[in-house]
Amino acid sequence: MIVSLRPLLFLQALAMAALSLWAASDPWFEIMLQHLQGLFVAPAATIQETMAWVGLGRLLSLLLLVTVAGGGAAVWVMALCRRAGHDRSLVSLRSLVALTGVMALWCSLFLNHSAIAWQGKRVRLALQRDRFDSIARPLRNDWPTRDGSLQHLGPYMAYPFGKPRTLILLTSPSVTGTQLCISAIERCDSGALKLQLAGPDGGDWAEWHPPSSQPGSFTGGLNEHHDLQASLELGGGWYLVRYRG
Repeated sequence: MIVSLRPLLFLQALAMAALSLWAASDPWFEIMLQHLQGLFVAPAATIQETMAWVGLGRLLSLLLLVTVAGGGAAVWVMALCRRAGHDRSLVSLRSLVALTGVMALWCSLFLNHSAIAWQGKRVRLALQRDRFDSIARPLRNDWPTRDGSLQHLGPYMAYPFGKPRTLILLTSPSVTGTQLCISAIERCDSGALKLQLAGPDGGDWAEWHPPSSQPGSFTGGLNEHHDLQASLELGGGWYLVRYRG
């Protein structure tokens, strides 16, 4: 019996679309892949640690997608081999090109999943611009000069003493309706405000810059140097910024 290749092609396309949407929409996706990097060194410990971070459901979903993609590709290759054994004329150039294209797309998705997740984070943070503005607006007009507490931020410590550039937030206020938190705020001489993000979507910064300012490397109030790696515009003077390390 000759297996039709169209359902296999559709299955591969569906798996790729599902994985791309997952990488773009779920902040835990990249965290899960980072934890799974030690899978071949210590499988049991890696799985337990990953499960503790992202939950069993995400691990099972990833396993399902890998099984569907890998199993579908294996069936496709076996179907082509069977066709070649039965009659070489049945193995069309179109089938071989389609298989090669699918493999190339999977390789591209594997190599660029971080870029997809990065763009997805940009969309999620752009939806939170109003919340970021409500936090940053009072600080633009009245930057604190000592330790204290603010309505939208809670208690904070200001560094360095005397002329602070950094506010360390003691309660890490969450952004409304998300697991995203803010752990610190930096103020630059240009007037730019940099919100350090924490939580599953953490590790990067949401920054507001006046028209004369752009994201760049800087040294914070705790004398920590941040080397610019990448930035994406969110609109309204806001940027999503990533620093090396």
